Amino acid sequence: MQTPDVIQAHIRDGLPRLETHMAAWVTDHLIQPRLISVQESDSTEETLEVWLVTDHTGDNDASLRIVFDEKTRLFGHEFLTESPNQCSLLLELISEDFAEVVQAM
Repeated sequence: MQTPDVIQAHIRDGLPRLETHMAAWVTDHLIQPRLISVQESDSTEETLEVWLVTDHTGDNDASLRIVFDEKTRLFGHEFLTESPNQCSLLLELISEDFAEVVQAM
């Protein structure tokens, strides 16, 4: 099974377990999964390729996006940090359970 199919299967399993407003948010912000590069922490310049699962739409956006790490098989949050000298996309991996990651937003 290809990674986007694995992601979609996890989403299908997790959506029914979410409260109505959270499931609606996910549905509104889901995208066709695509690879992006993020930093694992702000203390390193090394990047990691993860699958972006949700994206900003301009309506009811969260401050973070949901991602999936193919190597660890974990979903997590990607978020932007800004300092005077740089902007970074950072990563926080949380769980194999998509619904748990949504609820942790």
